[in-house]
Amino acid sequence: SDYIQPAALPALVEVLVDWMEAYRDFGNDAVQRAAPELPTQAEIVRFLSALADGCLTSLLRLEGDLLERVAEVLMTADQDRRSQETLYSTMFGLAKTREVLADIKLPQQVPAVEVKLVDF
Repeated sequence: SDYIQPAALPALVEVLVDWMEAYRDFGNDAVQRAAPELPTQAEIVRFLSALADGCLTSLLRLEGDLLERVAEVLMTADQDRRSQETLYSTMFGLAKTREVLADIKLPQQVPAVEVKLVDF
């Protein structure tokens, strides 16, 4: 059979949530070093999305606590992704600014300015 048995769905979702929580708690590098065979966060999210597309009715029958955990790990993953994108764009902007500033030709010597103090 090429489909997931409804009875196996809670255990499968539980494992996927546990993996997502491991990524959240320990970070990508640590998880991949400890368990290189584990799918990436992006692969887990894509699988959960496909699971929702194909098994939505069965998923809605899962316990409320498990569904809350799924929602929580997906929201956390989305927030982390957004933070990384913001950081990347900020760093890219700073790097570009630095390049532009490096191209500006400043005079080697600042011209002297004469200042006179005038009494009123």
